[in-house]
Amino acid sequence: MRVRRACTKEPRKAEAMIREDILQKFPDLFGNKKVNGREVNVQQTIATVTRELGQEIAAALTARRVLLQSPAPVAPGRSGTTRLKIP
Repeated sequence: MRVRRACTKEPRKAEAMIREDILQKFPDLFGNKKVNGREVNVQQTIATVTRELGQEIAAALTARRVLLQSPAPVAPGRSGTTRLKIP
């Protein structure tokens, strides 16, 4: 059985699981910050972006992995940059 949350005016707050070593190494990056005049909680923002873009992030990482592991030669692109066709 699924339990539904009661509707409130407050959006559901999510907390990102930040590795402890990262929190200790870069404590000034996390917590509440003022961004463009608005108060933002960095962990909640990371959690929201991860939740909303999780599938796209996974697809991009998979494509990157395929690219890095590919033995195919890299062909020059139109702008002089290199590109590789990913199946």
